Amino acid sequence: MPIHSFIIYLQTNRSYLQHSRESPAYSLLINSLSSAMISEIVSVLSSSSLTLLSLSESLVSSTLSRIMTIIWMIRATFILLISYSVLISPGQAVLSYEPQISYFDGASYLDNCKSKLERRITALSGLLISHQLYGSFPYNASKNCFLLITAPSGYRIRLRVLDFNVLGDAHNCDKDTLHVFDHEKPIDSQTLRDTTHEDTSPGPILGQFCGTIRNASELAVSTENALTLWWHTDAELPFHHNGEGFRLLWSAFRKSNIAPCNIQREFTCKNQECIAAELACNRYPDCKDESDLIRELQIAHKCDFLTNDPLGSLTGLTLLLISMATVSLSVCLCICACICCKCMKIPDKVRTATTTELPIERIPCCTATDTAGLQQSASSGFYPFPPPMLPLVVRKTPQKAAMNRWNWTSATTVDQRHGPLNVLADQLSDDKNCKHSLASTCCFGARPYQTTALSQQLYK
Repeated sequence: MPIHSFIIYLQTNRSYLQHSRESPAYSLLINSLSSAMISEIVSVLSSSSLTLLSLSESLVSSTLSRIMTIIWMIRATFILLISYSVLISPGQAVLSYEPQISYFDGASYLDNCKSKLERRITALSGLLISHQLYGSFPYNASKNCFLLITAPSGYRIRLRVLDFNVLGDAHNCDKDTLHVFDHEKPIDSQTLRDTTHEDTSPGPILGQFCGTIRNASELAVSTENALTLWWHTDAELPFHHNGEGFRLLWSAFRKSNIAPCNIQREFTCKNQECIAAELACNRYPDCKDESDLIRELQIAHKCDFLTNDPLGSLTGLTLLLISMATVSLSVCLCICACICCKCMKIPDKVRTATTTELPIERIPCCTATDTAGLQQSASSGFYPFPPPMLPLVVRKTPQKAAMNRWNWTSATTVDQRHGPLNVLADQLSDDKNCKHSLASTCCFGARPYQTTALSQQLYK
């Protein structure tokens, strides 16, 4: 259901909700209203889907929680505003009275054109329209319609123009014309159905109107509480002509010089006219000076649809623009948050480079690094400490040192951990650090070995 339907329901049932704030109906209405608002906000947010889809999937998933947080904040704000506007006005509110719509030439049985004083309308206010299809097609030809309107006893009737466009010259109405007649004696609206035609016969004519008349013009004012209107059109009108027809507003009022206005039942206009309390709360000017449309006076009159809150002074267009601006700002904030998160995100290449273990440089063979230094460099490269080393045992053989294919002198060294090793004497003799150190460290392959004092005899 649209949101405005919920608002209208809340306004019409405010007195019940004020006494039953904890009722299930109140909770259901508020929840349904907020859900409808969320649906509309989400539909607006979906318009930015193209922008969001241009981002990475991981970035979109990371911003969903932020978007939902903003939506729920907007929902809570709307709930508070609606609850505030519904329950703020204390006391008994005055309901609005919408004018009764009547057609001179209508489609229904009650609005059919009558050539005699058979149609009678009694109300506080009403709209009189020339034909059923007003605004879409011109009025019909060859019509002769009478209509009697009456107000409650003690009131008079004011007839004013909302729209009026009838063929003919305004100073010489001889074809399509609206005639307005006064009544010289009051008509009891309670017994109107039982009265005869002689009792309701019209009095003197107040005016005949055709041509174009501007809006808000006052056509006629009755002497008593009744007016008779006669609308007739030419029989030779073309099917398509420029005559649009008319819309008239009639309202019941009275002068306060006879009796002061009743504060409980009437509204006092600035020109000291009295109108029914319900007429002051509609959107039509029922006072001659249109003071019943002044918002401050309507609030003081406790009109039902008005409250003394800041949002109540805003018109429908202003509220629409503010709502659109709020939703647009929320969408922009979400998009900016997504862009900021994307800019602050660490690239995958940098993240891979920082998390990948750097390769450890291998220490050249036979460097002047002691055992403690090797252990420290190994630990800095994220390798565990090496196991404790056993001393090398060098056994000199009684044979003469053999010559290899490159004419290098070699010695046989026994490693108690890995068996015999062939140590090249020339390499040992070229390494000064290994030659002069009693406990130097040399690399055979990638494995450090510690020489003993016995191995130093090879250098002598």
